[in-house]
Amino acid sequence: MTVEKCLILDNGSYSIKCGWKTDKSPELIQNWVMRPKDRRRQYVGREIENCKEMSNIHITSPFQKGYLINWTTQRTIWDQIFNSSKINTSDTHLIVTEPPLNFKSIQEAWDEALFEEYNFKSVFRSSPSSLTAFHYKQTHKDNLCCLVIDAGHAFSHVIPYVNGKPVEKGMKRISIGGKHLGNLLKEQISYRQLNLLEETYVCNLIKEDVCFVSTSFKEEMELARKRDPSVLCECLHVCIRVCICSTCITAIKHVFQQVSMCCQTL
Repeated sequence: MTVEKCLILDNGSYSIKCGWKTDKSPELIQNWVMRPKDRRRQYVGREIENCKEMSNIHITSPFQKGYLINWTTQRTIWDQIFNSSKINTSDTHLIVTEPPLNFKSIQEAWDEALFEEYNFKSVFRSSPSSLTAFHYKQTHKDNLCCLVIDAGHAFSHVIPYVNGKPVEKGMKRISIGGKHLGNLLKEQISYRQLNLLEETYVCNLIKEDVCFVSTSFKEEMELARKRDPSVLCECLHVCIRVCICSTCITAIKHVFQQVSMCCQTL
């Protein structure tokens, strides 16, 4: 019995995770075209790792506000991935991700490109959160419900699932993602130390190499407070800015309620 080839393509707005269903882990590829401003050569997909110039980089992304709109750039990236991997699309099944509640016009453009231009044998489109909920259901058969938080580059989704199906009335989209955290870091550095407002690529590298998600926030804030008492007030300042940007009134009230109590510990 022959095992049919199935390619999984997590096509995010910041990066692409690509791999076969038999692979233990996918390959991570930047989903943009990059070109140094003083050179004509451009770097696509895997070629970005070969670019030794970190500053004065012009980045072209196929996504805008989390949705795929620049198909010319996306085809250039896909061509580089499929050709360098020597993928024969005519006998390959494809599982590809798309944003939740994607526009119908974009979905039709997806199908047209993948079938008519790349000639895939079959295509299955799904949101990353639905695939996560499916995996959870397979590994936790006794639990009928789950809540999936899909934090992306342009925005984040909070989606409840019941018996593997999304509850659309309970879905919440927050227009904050990794891109906004990178922009915030860029502003913090530029206004205090070195002007990096035009260095998006450098700030992304700093964010990925230095920043992290805390698993014990209170303990680490206490350690930071002992080293520098101004850290706590700065953290509150950032939290307030993030809450205001997300128009989360409940979160804003909660943050302001904690301001006086936290500042008393300084």
